[in-house]
Amino acid sequence: MRVSPTPESPGAPAPWHGLRLPLDILIAPARAFAEIAVFPEWLFAYAIVVASGGIALALTLPAVSHLVLTSPALLDDVGKPVSQVMADLQTAVYIDVAQVVFAPLFAIGVTATILTVIARNKGAETSFRVYLALASNCLMPTAIGSLLGAIAVAIHPPASFADFRAISIALPDNLAIFAAPNNPRETDFLSHFDIFTVWSTILLAFGFAASTPVKFATALSVAFAITFALALFN
Repeated sequence: MRVSPTPESPGAPAPWHGLRLPLDILIAPARAFAEIAVFPEWLFAYAIVVASGGIALALTLPAVSHLVLTSPALLDDVGKPVSQVMADLQTAVYIDVAQVVFAPLFAIGVTATILTVIARNKGAETSFRVYLALASNCLMPTAIGSLLGAIAVAIHPPASFADFRAISIALPDNLAIFAAPNNPRETDFLSHFDIFTVWSTILLAFGFAASTPVKFATALSVAFAITFALALFN
């Protein structure tokens, strides 16, 4: 009698978890970490992050467009005709789309690389792909936060936003509430630190500690250091 291959059998095809792994990272992280250690899937989670970022961009675009068209100085377009301002806005949108696609990929790759280097220094043989999957799936709370923030913007009339800070704190869950009203750069940096990003960072720390012989305090310090560094380079 022929026995069908199982996930534990040598040469058996790895099962595709699909949505289950990104969902488990939210509701059953310990189970998710165990699944990642055996079947490190990262592309599906990355696709969710990109999709949520695209939706968030579309939801906030009316408010951003209104702000740019009524305050051209924000894009250094003082004295330019409206057509040129619109062209600059279109270019900015293209750049934002590229960031939606490539910024998470960069963050996932950098995070996985740093965790792998630390693991090797600790003598762990955990594969790079495991840390890739861990970094990708731990972005699920951040993806949820970006969507909720965008929805908070979309439910208000575009004309109700006086500056970028108002857009960033439409959902007041981030440090941009402490930013100067007319300082977009400070607002952008502080807006990276919100409740959902903290959630993602803590998940990353737990996952790293579960897969690597490091103390949780060390894993937490590494995770927050990575989050801070990525905010600087965003």
